[in-house]
This record gives sequence, C-alpha cells and structure tokens, in this order.
Amino acid sequence: MIAIVALLLFGILITAFYFRQRIQTNIQKQQRLKAEIEQVTLENKYALLNAWTEGQEKERERIALDIHDSLGGLLAHLKSLTELSHAQFADLKEGIKSLLGTALDELRMVLNDLQPLVLNELSLFPAIENLIQRQPSELQAIIHFEHFGDDTLLDTKKKKVMYRIIQELLTNAQRQSGHFNKNLG
Repeated sequence: MIAIVALLLFGILITAFYFRQRIQTNIQKQQRLKAEIEQVTLENKYALLNAWTEGQEKERERIALDIHDSLGGLLAHLKSLTELSHAQFADLKEGIKSLLGTALDELRMVLNDLQPLVLNELSLFPAIENLIQRQPSELQAIIHFEHFGDDTLLDTKKKKVMYRIIQELLTNAQRQSGHFNKNLG
C-alpha cells in the first residue's frame, strides 16, 4: 500500500513538474511573442512616421513649386517693372495693375490648394466642378466630369481626400501640358 501511495505521489509530482514546465514554456513563448509584436509594432510605427514625413515633405515641395511657378514669376516680373523710368512706369500702370490682380488670384489658388475652403461652402461635386472651371481653358476643354450618388453623405475627411486626388490629377495634367511654362515665358 505504501508503495502504491508512493507511486501515486511520484506520478503526481511528475505530472505537476510536467505541467509546471509546460506553463513556464508557454509563458516564455508568450513573452517572446509579446516582444516580437512590440518590435513589429515599433517598426510599423517607424514606417508610418517615415511615410508621413515623406508625404509632408512632398507636399511642401509641391507647394514651393506652385508658389515658384505661379506667384514667383509674376512677382519677379513686377519687380523688373519697377526698374523702368518714371515715364515708362506710368505708361504701364494698367499692365502692372493687371499683373497684381493675377498675382493675387494665383495666391488665392495656392491658398485654396492648401486648404480647400470651397468644400465648406459647397458639397464635393460642385467643389470639383469649381476646381475644373479654374483650370486653363485648354485643359477645361478635355475634362468631362461625371458623378453619381449623393455627395452630401460623405464625411469631411473622405471629401477632402477625393478633392485632393482630383486636384493632384489636374495639377499633373497642367504640368504635362506645359501650361506653366507657357504662362511664365
């Protein structure tokens, strides 16, 4: 009987030891898995931060290029006009006034590109139609905008994203058409 009890206790001890080892192994696996998840999460956060930073930098480059191509050229031209004699300057007064108006329009367009306030005033589809109408007449002639559904059901973030995508497509079309070069030449 003592042998059976001893054998039973020995079996219980071996079983307890076995389960204890399994629990410790599982805890170690969970800790390794948690560390791996934390590492992947950290890498993903770094990748997201890097992508966000790159996106911000590209947007800054785009804005700088827009300002340089449009407003910069106009202001440089206006500055060169200030070097004319007083009589020549007086003769060009209307031209200068027109150039200043164009510079202001360009500034408004750049600012609108940064923050499309038109989306606050109009729903998405009319805002896109407005964006197309502001394009050079050569580009307007080849754009056909069709839309379906109710744009008022979209949330503000989706409207901005869709507006930005179309805005970028139009900007690329302008650059490819050489419109910027013709205006500044």
